[in-house]
Amino acid sequence: MTSIHIITYTDTDPDGSNDNNDDQGQADPIVDGLDGYATRYWDCCKPHCGWSDNVSEGVNPVGTCNRNNNSNGEDYMVTSSCDGSNGFTCYNMAPYAVSDILSYGYAAVSASGDICGKCYQLEFKGTSHNAGDDPGSKALAGKTMIVLNADDQ
Repeated sequence: MTSIHIITYTDTDPDGSNDNNDDQGQADPIVDGLDGYATRYWDCCKPHCGWSDNVSEGVNPVGTCNRNNNSNGEDYMVTSSCDGSNGFTCYNMAPYAVSDILSYGYAAVSASGDICGKCYQLEFKGTSHNAGDDPGSKALAGKTMIVLNADDQ
């Protein structure tokens, strides 16, 4: 687990609207972030925001795919592959680098409440949360990842 600094982003424009006219669609960071840690894995299980109970009322959960990356459509009740069923994370949700210091991806979280559809900026500190002199954590020093707890609005 690598140590990070987490900055949460708002989902509205500076005037409180969602029209994307005030700041060319850019979300505004909440200045006071917090320290935490992140694991580094990809398990292909059904995403957290793929369950109806984990998204806000009126919002569709994230779609899932089968083992061949074919969409399960609007079958939001399909059970996770990690429970032996056919609800996998779709390939298009794999993280990807846009430069040597910036990447984008989706977050897997063990949290509840209204977290789906929110963006977070992870700033990697280069230290391990629990593994001492970890070369993997050192390699991430100074890098940033923007993650989304995805919803399909």
